[in-house]
Amino acid sequence: MDGVAYSRSQLRSLAEGMGDMGEAIQEAYALPPGERNAAVPRIVKSLLGSGRFREQAVSDHRIFRLDHAEIEKFREAHSQLVTPSDSASP
Repeated sequence: MDGVAYSRSQLRSLAEGMGDMGEAIQEAYALPPGERNAAVPRIVKSLLGSGRFREQAVSDHRIFRLDHAEIEKFREAHSQLVTPSDSASP
Protein backbone atom coordinates (compact mmCIF):
# COMPACT_ATOMS: atom_id res chain seq x y z
CA MET A 1 0.00 0.00 0.00
CA ASP A 2 2.98 2.32 -0.35
CA GLY A 3 2.96 3.37 3.34
CA VAL A 4 -0.56 4.81 3.14
CA ALA A 5 -2.79 4.17 6.18
CA TYR A 6 -5.88 3.58 4.03
CA SER A 7 -6.32 1.71 0.78
CA ARG A 8 -7.53 3.78 -2.16
CA SER A 9 -11.00 2.17 -1.95
CA GLN A 10 -11.25 3.00 1.77
CA LEU A 11 -10.13 6.54 1.04
CA ARG A 12 -12.77 6.94 -1.68
CA SER A 13 -15.42 5.67 0.71
CA LEU A 14 -14.35 8.06 3.48
CA ALA A 15 -14.15 11.01 1.10
CA GLU A 16 -17.51 10.52 -0.65
CA GLY A 17 -19.52 12.59 1.80
CA MET A 18 -16.95 15.34 2.16
CA GLY A 19 -17.57 17.20 -1.10
CA ASP A 20 -14.70 19.40 -2.25
CA MET A 21 -12.59 18.53 0.77
CA GLY A 22 -12.92 14.82 -0.04
CA GLU A 23 -11.74 15.47 -3.57
CA ALA A 24 -8.79 17.46 -2.25
CA ILE A 25 -7.81 14.61 0.08
CA GLN A 26 -8.01 12.09 -2.75
CA GLU A 27 -5.88 14.31 -4.97
CA ALA A 28 -3.30 14.76 -2.19
CA TYR A 29 -3.05 10.99 -1.66
CA ALA A 30 -2.63 10.47 -5.40
CA LEU A 31 0.53 12.60 -5.46
CA PRO A 32 3.99 11.02 -5.52
CA PRO A 33 5.28 10.23 -1.99
CA GLY A 34 7.55 13.29 -1.73
CA GLU A 35 4.73 15.70 -2.56
CA ARG A 36 2.11 13.68 -0.67
CA ASN A 37 4.04 14.10 2.60
CA ALA A 38 3.39 17.84 2.54
CA ALA A 39 0.01 17.87 0.78
CA VAL A 40 -1.95 15.48 3.04
CA PRO A 41 -1.17 17.27 6.34
CA ARG A 42 -1.96 20.61 4.70
CA ILE A 43 -5.39 19.36 3.57
CA VAL A 44 -6.14 17.71 6.92
CA LYS A 45 -5.14 20.88 8.78
CA SER A 46 -7.44 22.86 6.51
CA LEU A 47 -10.29 20.42 7.19
CA LEU A 48 -9.79 20.50 10.97
CA GLY A 49 -9.65 24.30 10.95
CA SER A 50 -12.79 24.76 8.89
CA GLY A 51 -15.97 26.17 10.38
CA ARG A 52 -17.94 23.31 8.85
CA PHE A 53 -15.84 20.75 10.73
CA ARG A 54 -16.22 22.62 14.04
CA GLU A 55 -19.99 22.91 13.54
CA GLN A 56 -20.24 19.18 12.86
CA ALA A 57 -18.15 18.34 15.92
CA VAL A 58 -20.36 20.51 18.15
CA SER A 59 -23.49 18.97 16.66
CA ASP A 60 -22.16 15.44 17.21
CA HIS A 61 -21.24 16.31 20.79
CA ARG A 62 -24.76 17.59 21.49
CA ILE A 63 -26.33 14.43 20.08
CA PHE A 64 -24.15 12.01 22.03
CA ARG A 65 -23.84 13.90 25.32
CA LEU A 66 -24.97 11.73 28.24
CA ASP A 67 -27.20 13.19 30.94
CA HIS A 68 -26.56 12.54 34.63
CA ALA A 69 -28.89 9.50 34.80
CA GLU A 70 -27.18 7.92 31.77
CA ILE A 71 -23.75 8.51 33.28
CA GLU A 72 -24.87 6.85 36.53
CA LYS A 73 -26.25 3.83 34.61
CA PHE A 74 -22.96 3.60 32.74
CA ARG A 75 -21.01 3.69 36.03
CA GLU A 76 -23.20 0.93 37.46
CA ALA A 77 -22.80 -1.25 34.37
CA HIS A 78 -19.05 -0.67 34.34
CA SER A 79 -18.81 -1.54 38.04
CA GLN A 80 -20.70 -4.79 37.44
CA LEU A 81 -18.33 -5.70 34.64
CA VAL A 82 -15.10 -5.04 36.51
CA THR A 83 -16.07 -6.16 40.02
CA PRO A 84 -15.60 -9.88 40.64
CA SER A 85 -18.84 -11.59 41.65
CA ASP A 86 -19.14 -14.26 44.34
CA SER A 87 -20.61 -16.73 41.85
CA ALA A 88 -17.50 -16.50 39.68
CA SER A 89 -15.11 -17.59 42.44
CA PRO A 90 -13.88 -21.20 42.40
